[in-house]
Amino acid sequence: MITHYLGGKILRSYIISTVSIALVLFLLGAVSYVMFCVYQQSEKLGNSVTMIAELRDGLSDEEQNALSALLREEPMVENVKFVSKEEKMADDQFRKVFLTDVIDKLEDNPLPDSFDIILSDESRDSVQLAKFVNRLSKREEITFVSYPEEVIRTMHSVINRLQTILLIFGGSLLLIAIILLRGTIRLAILSRREQITAMKIAGATRWYIIKPFLARSIVQGLFAGLMAAALLYGALAGMDMQIPELGISLEDYTILLIVAGMILFGMAISVFCTLFTMLRIMSFSLNRLQTY
Repeated sequence: MITHYLGGKILRSYIISTVSIALVLFLLGAVSYVMFCVYQQSEKLGNSVTMIAELRDGLSDEEQNALSALLREEPMVENVKFVSKEEKMADDQFRKVFLTDVIDKLEDNPLPDSFDIILSDESRDSVQLAKFVNRLSKREEITFVSYPEEVIRTMHSVINRLQTILLIFGGSLLLIAIILLRGTIRLAILSRREQITAMKIAGATRWYIIKPFLARSIVQGLFAGLMAAALLYGALAGMDMQIPELGISLEDYTILLIVAGMILFGMAISVFCTLFTMLRIMSFSLNRLQTY
C-alpha cells in the first residue's frame, strides 16, 4: 500500500515537473523567436538606407561600370543600382512631385544619371560614413552626393538601443527560466527522498544513487523539449492560419534552430539542475534529508 502510494506520488511529481519544464521552454522559445524576428527586421531596416550619387553628364559605359565595381568593393556599400535620367523622368512618383505640364514642356531632360547606393551595416559608424561621402564627392565622375544624414544617425541609434534592450530582456528571461526549472526539478527530486534515504541506509555510494536520477533527467528534458517544440509549432501554425500577413514559415531554418535549441537546452538544464541538487542532497545527514 505504501509502495503504491509512493509510486503514484513520484509519478505525479514527475509528470508535473515535465509539463512545467515544457511550458517554461515553450515560453523561452516563443520569446526567442519574437526577439529574432525583431532583430532581423531591425537589421533589414538598418541596411535599407539609400545614398544617391549623381553622375557627370557624358560619362561612358566603361566609366560607369568601373565606378560601379569600385563602389561595390566599399565596406560601406551593400548594393549599387544605376538609375538613368530616362527612368527618373518616366517615374510616376517623380512626376507627382513636380508639375506634369512643366515637365512635358522641357525640351531636354535636366536630370542626371545616378547611382542608388544601399548602405551596409558599416554605415552605423558616422565618422567612417562621412569619410566615405567625402571620397565620393571628390571623384570627377560624381557631381553631387546626397543622403539622409540625420535619419541615418537617429535610426541607427534607435536600432542599437533596441538590440541592447532585447539582449538584456533575453538574458533576464534565460536567468528566470533557469531559476524556475531548478526549483521544479528540485521539488521532483525531493518527492523521492524516501528512496534516497533507503539507498543511503543500505550503504549505496554517492554516484550509484545519482546515476539513475541523471538518466531520468535526460529523458525528462527530452520529453519536455519535444512537448515545448510541439506547442511552439502549434502556436506558430495557428498564427499563420489566422494572420497570414505575418508571413510565418514553419520551414524557416530559424524555427528549426530554436526548436533544436529548446530540446538541447531542456536536456542540459535538466541534467545540470539534477546534478546540482543531488550533490547537495547527498551531503545532508539522514535527519536533515527527511526535513529538507
